[in-house]
Amino acid sequence: MSFSSETKTELSELPLGETCCITAECYGMLLFCREFGERRIRIVTESEAVARRFRELCKALFSLSPKAAQSISSEKLEIIISGDDAERIFSFFGHDETQVSTRVNSDIVFSQCCRKSFLRGAYITGGSVTDPNSGYHLEISTPLFNLSNDAADIMTSLGLSPKRIKRGGKNIVYFKSSEEIEDFLNNTGAVSSAFRLMEVKVMKDVRNRINRLNNCDSFNISRSINAGVEQSEIIRRTLETKGKSHFPQELRELALLRAENPEVSLRELGEMLEKPLSKSGVSHKMRRIMEYTE
Repeated sequence: MSFSSETKTELSELPLGETCCITAECYGMLLFCREFGERRIRIVTESEAVARRFRELCKALFSLSPKAAQSISSEKLEIIISGDDAERIFSFFGHDETQVSTRVNSDIVFSQCCRKSFLRGAYITGGSVTDPNSGYHLEISTPLFNLSNDAADIMTSLGLSPKRIKRGGKNIVYFKSSEEIEDFLNNTGAVSSAFRLMEVKVMKDVRNRINRLNNCDSFNISRSINAGVEQSEIIRRTLETKGKSHFPQELRELALLRAENPEVSLRELGEMLEKPLSKSGVSHKMRRIMEYTE
């Protein structure tokens, strides 16, 4: 099961709230479902939990228990309500055949709890979210421009900051940052999904930090080896042309060691000396050796 499906299942299994919130959630599901009209309502879903949720809402509000059947054209579940029942539901939410465009009935989403319930329903039938292991993207889509704007306004009223785009004939309200997606999921009641997203984000941050540190360590090791090889070559050329007596007695042992051990670190060079030196002591002497090679 995908992360998006798991999120919808979690939302669909939440306890039913007050009547006003049940109404708002059902309204969100209907406005963003496949078809919501005066004579026909059609919900298509891959999830048994979503189909069951819609039946529960319909039973609570309209004493209806619409059955879900497998769609003829796909393996998805399809719920169809038609005729007088569809007309009764359509008018219950304040809609009729004379309306020019579908808008959200503001009386149904008046309170904050109802706005959250509405967005829960809208996401269940019209939304999706990317697996956080792959990226961060949550969206709710509809072919209706004004409905999309109304949904974005409801999100904004809850302190969210949605973005909008039109893609393939659909009006998309979406979030791209992990924090915004967490806020949306928490607002709609998908607390476990929000927590899982946070866990994935933390693990990704830890892995990225470890990779950066490893890259930094690798770079430092490579730089140290390259510096050692360069020092060794310079010292060898000096030894070949001027002899080891060119170096003062206190530098000679270290110069010979470096010439013979180009890939050894300064700390290891210090431990190889007859009288061991610290890394800083070796570094100081190596600078003096390089001056003599010039």
